[in-house]
Amino acid sequence: DDIDIGDDVEVTKAWLARPSTKRTRWVEIRGDETALRLLGIEYALHPLALEDALRPSQRPKEERYETHAQIVVPRFVVHGDALAPQVATENVSIFVAGESLVTYAASTQAPAWSRRVRAELACSFTKLREEGSNFLAYRVLDAVLDSGAPAVAALRGSIARQRDILRRSKYSSNDAGATLQRIKCDLEQILRLLRPLARVLMTLVQDDDVVDHRYNSYIEDAGENVAELEDDIAAALSDIERLAEESELYFQRSQEKTIYVLTTVTAIFLPLQFVTGLFGMNFKYMPQLNDR
Repeated sequence: DDIDIGDDVEVTKAWLARPSTKRTRWVEIRGDETALRLLGIEYALHPLALEDALRPSQRPKEERYETHAQIVVPRFVVHGDALAPQVATENVSIFVAGESLVTYAASTQAPAWSRRVRAELACSFTKLREEGSNFLAYRVLDAVLDSGAPAVAALRGSIARQRDILRRSKYSSNDAGATLQRIKCDLEQILRLLRPLARVLMTLVQDDDVVDHRYNSYIEDAGENVAELEDDIAAALSDIERLAEESELYFQRSQEKTIYVLTTVTAIFLPLQFVTGLFGMNFKYMPQLNDR
């Protein structure tokens, strides 16, 4: 075993006090700001880096400091049911300090990316166990990024369901319209995060100090996955736009039909109204008034 793992403040205090015989050390902090600041002292993490890690609205970034590197990547979490899912975003901060790796996320629950990496570490003779902190940082990064595909797939599935509801209701369902607007906002939010994330991955390929150049092909593969997500989101936004156009066209045609009916009725009754008005006027010398 070449990797030492700790994941809460109690373990961290005792853990840091004892010498480690492992080559690589990974400390995972879940929502405990005190533990993160303690590790900040231990590994000389820059105050600005800690501030970025604790800021929920921090955009994806990669930053090099004197004693460590920091990568901030978003994790996407799907809430709600399949009909009306909602996507929440949580940042995961990855600190690479020599052969030590520190990860921080605000959630106190063990996320899927953590369980996935730990399961891989539990297997013997895997590349993850053989490599150092750089490759471990990549695996954490890749596992976090993989949360994007299920989130976008859930939103696209909901768009298809809402489309069916709208068509069956003849585009009169207010709930479906509100859900589509919320989905559109979620998709746009994800897209706003993916664009700087793509730049972060490009920087990692060019910067060997954070992730070794031997792993560039892995980072490039993650970049391709991000590009695919951007394409999926663009397609989903197009689907929503088409639904809006369908709804507008439907009501436009309904209005045209209504105007046609009113025009036809008017064309039928207008001559009769004219004749009625003509012969109903009270004039003494009106033509044909005294005809028998």
